[in-house]
Amino acid sequence: MSSLADSSPIPVIPLNPSGRRDELGDLPRTSTTDAEEDGYSVKGKSASMRPDTLVEVNFKYLLQLELEIAELKAKVTRQNEEISRLFGLVHLNRDIWTFYWRNSKEWEELLWPYLDPASRRAHFPYSHPDGERDA
Repeated sequence: MSSLADSSPIPVIPLNPSGRRDELGDLPRTSTTDAEEDGYSVKGKSASMRPDTLVEVNFKYLLQLELEIAELKAKVTRQNEEISRLFGLVHLNRDIWTFYWRNSKEWEELLWPYLDPASRRAHFPYSHPDGERDA
């Protein structure tokens, strides 16, 4: 003998009055235009919430949807963390490059008078590609 306390409640999802479902097949259509097309008057309350238009839905289906939503939220969180990490690395890389570039320029200015043109091009190839300082 089972009592009412032993049985778990079954969640109920409303359908539109004609019982049609949308193109996904599982989600209810509750727009007021559907209710009006089906002959129900809508006065401040959706016609799809009438007790005679409710249908039982498998509880496992709802749990599956909640799990999928939780997984997607976790994935978005991980991707946001990865974006933040990469953004930080880009800034770190830019800071290192700026430091290197400044030091390289200082070395170039110090060594420039003592290097012959071939050594200048070998040690500082990107500084003066047209050779304007080689004269």
